Amino acid sequence: ELFDGATMSFGIRNVPEREDALCQIHALLRPNAVFCVLEFSEPDPETSGILGYFARFFIRHVVPVVGGVLSGKPREYLHLQNSIKDFPNPKDFAELLQTLECDAEGNNVGGGKSNEDDNSRTGTGFFAVEEVRQLNFGSVQLYISESRHR
Repeated sequence: ELFDGATMSFGIRNVPEREDALCQIHALLRPNAVFCVLEFSEPDPETSGILGYFARFFIRHVVPVVGGVLSGKPREYLHLQNSIKDFPNPKDFAELLQTLECDAEGNNVGGGKSNEDDNSRTGTGFFAVEEVRQLNFGSVQLYISESRHR
């Protein structure tokens, strides 16, 4: 069964084989189905301004301490900070979505020529990123994309 859309919130940064997981999702979607990802990243001080600087400081220093104290599990909040730091910036993650090479079974295969207007499930699949919305002073992004085939 194929679906008209899929979402993922605050999870893809914790997946070790990101491309493989994204290809598995792609295999379950109809052509032109909507795929949205909501994810943290470190705010870019150059594009987020002074509030982005404070959001970056908050993510790096306040969240691990306060979260660790309140939950009694400081390692989990240190992991959160590190996973955000290690996640690609918004431009690079959008590029990853658009350069995926997925076969119909959900395998990451590579190769192929882009034909974003192809409405069939033949060829290799990728996600055409329609928009990246910056939220929370640049510390959260909403990636809005459609499943496509080359």
